[in-house]
Amino acid sequence: TMEPRLVCCAALLFLGLCGSEKVELDVKVVPVVGLRPNGVATDLRDVDTGDLPGDLFFFLGDRKAYQFPCENNLTTEFCDCEITCDSNIYLMSLIEVHGDMGEYARCNPTAASTVDEYNYVCISGSHRAMGVADVATRYSEPPCSEVWCSWKYNMSKIVGGQWFSTPALGDCTNTAPGSACSWRLLRHVKAIRADCAQRHITRAVERVGEERRGGCFAAMPRPLNRSSWDYMECFFETAQTMSRSQLLEPFEVSFQEHDPEKGGCEPLLLPPI
Repeated sequence: TMEPRLVCCAALLFLGLCGSEKVELDVKVVPVVGLRPNGVATDLRDVDTGDLPGDLFFFLGDRKAYQFPCENNLTTEFCDCEITCDSNIYLMSLIEVHGDMGEYARCNPTAASTVDEYNYVCISGSHRAMGVADVATRYSEPPCSEVWCSWKYNMSKIVGGQWFSTPALGDCTNTAPGSACSWRLLRHVKAIRADCAQRHITRAVERVGEERRGGCFAAMPRPLNRSSWDYMECFFETAQTMSRSQLLEPFEVSFQEHDPEKGGCEPLLLPPI
């Protein structure tokens, strides 16, 4: 079988990171991506992240699918700043994982969190081991009867991916009583404006709808009203016909390239660890 170190290298090749981190062979290095307000929870304690497909689903299944109901006060679920604020960033980081991962914990902003003061709390799942969840099997049915819940469910099957939770008590640098060494933040790799990456993803879907004969975007008035119900229906009508690779590629390129004209996003100043 392939050594864990080589598995790690294969997973990181597209980022050009293989060989830059020296780790023991009994641990593995996992690249993770998180969406949240700039400067918040950069130590990754008590937050959720994902691999690239997993965080792409977070955008499509939560932020995009719930955009219209959140903007029109039809629901309060998934309407917090972590999802809706335009000043959010994506932060890609490398985590060193020790031992087996445990059950994924839902680590979400508290109800009292604001843009200026953000606090997270983890419920259920493992409170010491780094947790993992498979997106494609996480939902057995749409979480509600509204159409946006069907969009979320369908995106989970198309995009898939993994979500991770990194509890504070599992941080190897945590010396608090009851802590255990389950994960360690090695370094941050790239930070980008979330609206840059999301714009590339959105345009990829729109182009498919524009180029397809009879596609709904082709007949839609310009400029596109991306807050309208007609737009949202057309967006997901198109996205649900696309492949995982078609949806994932613009998100990957956002991190690989720096030039927006090439589908990339300019890097922001990395926070300290």
